Amino acid sequence: MRNKYIPSIFLVSIASILLIVVGCRYMEKEPSKPMETVSHVDLNRYMGVWYEIARYPNSFQKGCVGSRATYTLLDDGKVSVLNECYDGSFSGKLRSAKGKAWVVDKETNAKLKVSFFWPFAGDYWIIDIADDYSYVVVGHPQRKYLWILSRNKIMEDDSYAGILRRLGEIHHYDTSKLIKTIQKLESTMTLKQYLESREGKSILSSANADGMVTSAIYSRPHVFDDGTIAFVMRRRLTHENLKTNPYASYMFIEEGHGYQGIRLFLKKIKEDTDNALIDSMKRRHLTPEEDEAKGPKFLMYFKVERILPLIGDGDTGIALK
Repeated sequence: MRNKYIPSIFLVSIASILLIVVGCRYMEKEPSKPMETVSHVDLNRYMGVWYEIARYPNSFQKGCVGSRATYTLLDDGKVSVLNECYDGSFSGKLRSAKGKAWVVDKETNAKLKVSFFWPFAGDYWIIDIADDYSYVVVGHPQRKYLWILSRNKIMEDDSYAGILRRLGEIHHYDTSKLIKTIQKLESTMTLKQYLESREGKSILSSANADGMVTSAIYSRPHVFDDGTIAFVMRRRLTHENLKTNPYASYMFIEEGHGYQGIRLFLKKIKEDTDNALIDSMKRRHLTPEEDEAKGPKFLMYFKVERILPLIGDGDTGIALK
């Protein structure tokens, strides 16, 4: 006789298995610890302009450069929010979004809700902040969003590294997803200061008289006080190209996620073969045998005709001297 309970038992078993699988997947995705905020935020000190240093990618900031947020405390205790960025490059349209925020945890002031389209609101949790309110880290309870903000457009490397460490160790964020934000710098940084203060990859491109282009990885150029730059090079394609075509382009790609850096448009002005001078400038040290095997060295000097950001055609804020 057929057991009428078998289908029911079978369905219950399938449902149980599905619940276990879904539960396991949920446990794998969800961090084991709830998000922690800072113990207290002084809202008056928090108000003002914040520049975005890095963020998790999100749809509503797609194409944004120079992102900044301005907070103003209102008479009713709420916070006026103005988010701004340039579309694509600093010469692009200035995009803006106005909204309001309000505190939902009165004990700490570290948990807020932000709304740009009523009745929709999102979580805004302050999870790290400098004692002097020079930087802040804004997170989300499900770790969907993340912003690193600063009172200045540039953050010191030590501060940024400390934030990344705490984000991983304390808040269980995947910091590899962060993208750095391009900010428009005032002309208070020279090209020499910029290149000496950053790590990254350098690519020098040149073309021969027929327009055939070659690109090669180079060390960062030596920058002189008069704004000229120089590369140490061997007798390779780049050197041969510069004999017939003095123009070249240089690209510096900053280390990290996202696309930040500069492009230089160059014109060769002279060549030097003084081995003593070249040896004093070399960053890579070879044995005499290795050095001789690679062939003769040349010091190529260039005039910088134009500086552009890595993406777009806006102003970098970097001065030659």
